[in-house]
Amino acid sequence: MLDDTQASLGTSPKPSNENEAEAELRNLTVQLERARVLEAEFRAFADSARDYAFITLGLDKNVIGWNKGAELLLGYSQEEILGKPGALFFTPEDVSREEPDRETATAVREGRAEDERWHLRKDGTRFWGSGVLTPLCDASGELRGYAKVMQDRTEQRTFQEALRVREQRLRLLLENIRDCAVLDLDRDGQICSWNSGAERIFGYTEAEVSGVDSSELFAAAGYSSEAFRQELETALACGRGDGESWLTRKDGTRFFARWITNTLHSDDGSAVGFIKILRDETFREQTEDQERRRTQFAWDLLEQQARRTSSTLGQTRTELTEIGRHLLNVQEEERRRIARDLHDHLAQRLALLEMGLHHLRQGLPEDLAQLQAEVAILQEHTAALGQEVRDISHRLHPSIIEHLGLVKALKSLCDEYQRSRIAPITFEAVEDGSAIPLELAAVFYRICQEALRNTQKHAGDVPVSVQIQVKRTELWLRIQDEGPGFDPDGINAADHLGLTSMRERAAAIGAVCKFISQPGKGTVIELLLMS
Repeated sequence: MLDDTQASLGTSPKPSNENEAEAELRNLTVQLERARVLEAEFRAFADSARDYAFITLGLDKNVIGWNKGAELLLGYSQEEILGKPGALFFTPEDVSREEPDRETATAVREGRAEDERWHLRKDGTRFWGSGVLTPLCDASGELRGYAKVMQDRTEQRTFQEALRVREQRLRLLLENIRDCAVLDLDRDGQICSWNSGAERIFGYTEAEVSGVDSSELFAAAGYSSEAFRQELETALACGRGDGESWLTRKDGTRFFARWITNTLHSDDGSAVGFIKILRDETFREQTEDQERRRTQFAWDLLEQQARRTSSTLGQTRTELTEIGRHLLNVQEEERRRIARDLHDHLAQRLALLEMGLHHLRQGLPEDLAQLQAEVAILQEHTAALGQEVRDISHRLHPSIIEHLGLVKALKSLCDEYQRSRIAPITFEAVEDGSAIPLELAAVFYRICQEALRNTQKHAGDVPVSVQIQVKRTELWLRIQDEGPGFDPDGINAADHLGLTSMRERAAAIGAVCKFISQPGKGTVIELLLMS
């Protein structure tokens, strides 16, 4: 046994000295025990690394070592696989291409051979294995075999392949978006890539702009760097930014663009870059601009027509007011003439007739008593007729205005109405001696006259107050009664011509006439003329 062990270890012949031989034997025994311990420790380590397959091949490329990870990965137990060729794990296609021999040759030549390829399990299923094959040499450097460490990378390869296909599809998608420019920017705004749509719109190839600061590119195209940087800051803060501007292509032609900028985030949420999607909307902008121009032109034309119409209406209103004022003046003048004619001619003639009849009655004989009585009756009728003519003349044109002024004329008017009433009509006047034109005085008199007539007709015998203030800068008249009142907004103008007449008279001289009334609260009529 010892001789066999010594032979297998390549020891020298038995020394002549027995003690030296025993010592050397003990030394070899210790080394062998240490080797077994190391081998056991390595075996325990290899079997514990179950995610990795540790495979040892001899010079003939047959399996001579196998751990638990290899058994789990390839499906063979150690007893089944020992002595079997290592090519058993390669696919038939790789075996036909002599890939196992090429792998060992590469390991011997370069010291290692890395490979990633499809491998076969015992049950025939395939997995994507990634491994390293290294040569095993003894202390003298002589090749003794091969060691291979392999791991199942099927899941990672599937994920990477899906990611590759996804990236390829995304790239194809971006390349086929011809109507939009898609710019991939890093965190600092430098261009990482852009699609064919960006090349078509801007005129630069991807190679020309790769690594270029996008703010400089947009600034050269006509969009300020400050605005561009602010847009990126907005995208960082809000997740999205947008902008629009006229830009310039590489060939110098201009186009109008609108774009949005979205922030790209990593898995931990930190911003890693931006995606900018830009669209050439020159035609749309020009169309909208033309539409805005047409709309603005239509509005300007409409406004011009409105101003012209307003001016015409204003002029017409002024003309109508002037015509109304003139008509009122003509009316008053005609009334003055008629009143003067009635007073100066008809009234005088009637007075002379009355006097003649009086003298005639006085000169008749006494025996003609009956005739005298009849003449007396004629005299009374003539006197009454003369009084009626004088009343008509006064109503047509109160000459008292011309002779005594507006304030005394209004006082006389109140006294006249008071004679037929029981409830009092109070009159108050404040004047600074300013002269009132006859035209204005006539309007104020007529409005007061109409107001008193309406009070007597609709309110009855109720207290009434009349106030007038005559100043250099204003003329103010107020008539108030304690009647039943009315709703000014609920009346029909056609049924209240007196109110309409007062408004029209006031408007003719530029005065303001207000009616203040509520049911059960009486009525106030105010007339104000500012100079």
